[in-house]
Amino acid sequence: DIKFTGEDYFEAIERLAFYTEQTFDHERTRLVQLRKFVAWFAAGFSGAAKFRGEVFQSKDFYETVKLAANYFNNLPSRSSKQIPEEKFMTSGHG
Repeated sequence: DIKFTGEDYFEAIERLAFYTEQTFDHERTRLVQLRKFVAWFAAGFSGAAKFRGEVFQSKDFYETVKLAANYFNNLPSRSSKQIPEEKFMTSGHG
């Protein structure tokens, strides 16, 4: 059973941020793409709903990365309760 910590998720977010910057020219597109995945990665962690609200209120791409760093790197050492087979955001989001 593989468990990922908040730090593991933030490492993936850093890579995603880099690739998003390399792939999309428009700031708005980068922001939307990053928000989508950051919100998804937070599922199952404590305080995820509040965090997602902050992410979707963020003003720009770098603020979103900063929010993600603060959230994921400061989670307690336990892993996410997310179940890989569990459907998430399947109602057309993203």
